[in-house]
Amino acid sequence: MGRVIKPVALTDAMLISSTVPENDYAAWGEFTPNTGGMFSVSGGTITKLAPQGWNAHLFSSESYPAHVFCCGKFVSGGYQNFGFSTSQNNTPSFDSVNYSFYADYTGVLRIYINAAPVYTGTVNRSATYSIVYDGINVVFFVDGVSLHSVARSVSGVLYFDLVSYSAGEVFSAVTYGSTFSSVGQRCISRATHAVYERAVAGSGITPPQDSLTGTNPTWLYVGPTNRWAMFDEEISTATVGATALTVVFQPGACSGLALFGLVGSSVTVSMTHSGTTVYTVTKPLQEVIASNWYEYLFGVPQQVQTVTLTDLPVYRTGIITVSVTGSSPSCGACVFGIAYGIGGTKRGANFGIKSYSKIITDTWGKTTFFKRKRARPMSLILRVDNRELTKIAQLLDGLESTICVWIGSDTDGELDVLTVLGWFEDFSVAIPYKTYSDMTLKIQGTI
Repeated sequence: MGRVIKPVALTDAMLISSTVPENDYAAWGEFTPNTGGMFSVSGGTITKLAPQGWNAHLFSSESYPAHVFCCGKFVSGGYQNFGFSTSQNNTPSFDSVNYSFYADYTGVLRIYINAAPVYTGTVNRSATYSIVYDGINVVFFVDGVSLHSVARSVSGVLYFDLVSYSAGEVFSAVTYGSTFSSVGQRCISRATHAVYERAVAGSGITPPQDSLTGTNPTWLYVGPTNRWAMFDEEISTATVGATALTVVFQPGACSGLALFGLVGSSVTVSMTHSGTTVYTVTKPLQEVIASNWYEYLFGVPQQVQTVTLTDLPVYRTGIITVSVTGSSPSCGACVFGIAYGIGGTKRGANFGIKSYSKIITDTWGKTTFFKRKRARPMSLILRVDNRELTKIAQLLDGLESTICVWIGSDTDGELDVLTVLGWFEDFSVAIPYKTYSDMTLKIQGTI
């Protein structure tokens, strides 16, 4: 039976837990806030708690000597002051932050340098206020436009510091961290779950994911973070666990799940609903492929790389757990969604390997191989009941230019080579008989 799993994209809200942390590199714009019990922090939003007064400040655990930035928005009225401090022990006050923006309830905006006001204007509560220290100057911006600049030699470190007077005052879109100014420096973005590398030196504060275009992009996309690599629809980018690999997610309605690029000794997939286990299966990932007794007794176990399940019970609030055991277990791709039947697979299926490696032979006959990624194309001939033909044609039409799991044979473990993660390049239908038709489906595998 031929099937296709129409994938569901995993979101932050779906992923409940993973044994793999997202700490490949330092994260862009993230810091550890010390609230002193006087502030609540939710994402990038900070709210002052009671009591009222210049009685507390929120500061970062991290600090940087240079190439550092901070950003935020003055959402509510009141008295607020944020920026860089040279110490974590300043006495809270409207002018206690060494390099800061200050806004009050009347709409006055000021810039303070070491307690001295150097700029006065009007606050815009929808604007983003930023401060950048590039190792030469501390520059103050509003929506990317420079308001003031002051020279500063590199001396000591700078912490993020926020002081707020009134209970309930809100400060949003808060970020603080290194600008990763040197070419080749890498960071991650938790917004996109990706790794980026700086291509042009500088101290810009535009997030890496927004700086990838143009003739000379500031940042380059490297790939997904290790935690999210198994969910990026590419087999060649794998999530690798140090000692274990277990992910728990709630995808909504889901009847099919496929795992590619597996490395380990076994994999277990289970589903719970309302605290009750409604599905569980364990598959060994080491298998001796034998055609005789000698190979059966002395053959070297081969790694099973693909596991496909199409019999998951459909619960909209079901929670799925995937666990791969072994030494440094890994998974190249985890794809899940509703599995649809697309006809019975006939004899004559084809599969192969499409290599993107480059082979160069010089004039002396020396051959050099540049190994690169590879994909697996597949071609199927499916017998389709004519009563199902329109429905299947509409399904495939909706999957045009969409990476899916294509299953040529759902016989457990026997023909895993006919399970491909990719997209269909072409399908055509011949209708030779009144009751059934033959559909030819050409699949191009992803790398």
